Amino acid sequence: MIILGLDISKHTGFAVLKDGEILSSGTFDVNCKKYTNLVNEYNYIEESITLANFVLKLINDFAVDKIYIEQTNRGINRHSQKELEFLHYGILKRIFDKSYPEKVNYVDTSAWRSLLKIRLSKEQKQHNKEVRSKKKRGKITTKHLVVDWVNLTFKKELILKDNNEADAIAIAYYGVSTLKDLKKVDNAELSLQNAFN
Repeated sequence: MIILGLDISKHTGFAVLKDGEILSSGTFDVNCKKYTNLVNEYNYIEESITLANFVLKLINDFAVDKIYIEQTNRGINRHSQKELEFLHYGILKRIFDKSYPEKVNYVDTSAWRSLLKIRLSKEQKQHNKEVRSKKKRGKITTKHLVVDWVNLTFKKELILKDNNEADAIAIAYYGVSTLKDLKKVDNAELSLQNAFN
């Protein structure tokens, strides 16, 4: 089973996993400034098309079976949120046009982090409390934890600025883990049905 994980933004993280092994991962930057005298939304359209074409190429090049996309979270910046929604639309429209909609799964950030047990420890929370009170420096975030998890799990050497790639790898791994669990459930149901036939 080949899984594509996406952390969509202007610096979209992507990861292609096969049976839990990374085939490809990285980030894809979209920053179209084609229309300088018109409203920004025209650039959003160009960006969404550019990103959608890149994602479709990944799907076709790796014969992707399932796609896991991180659900959007409510943003503080209205402009950035609108831009993000355009990017999601572009990808979904392209996937739908190619008759691949059954491949798409959206996942909440909290769901994949929970499954992978990515959460701050009591010590890390205490450290952050001391950072807020200016007794220490260097706040620890879940971005740090995801990068560390990916580096330990896949023997990568990502740094914090690679957090979009790390998120995409974790999201794809969530997909692999979820599908393994679903396969067990399907087999159990199949056995149960056979028992009554």
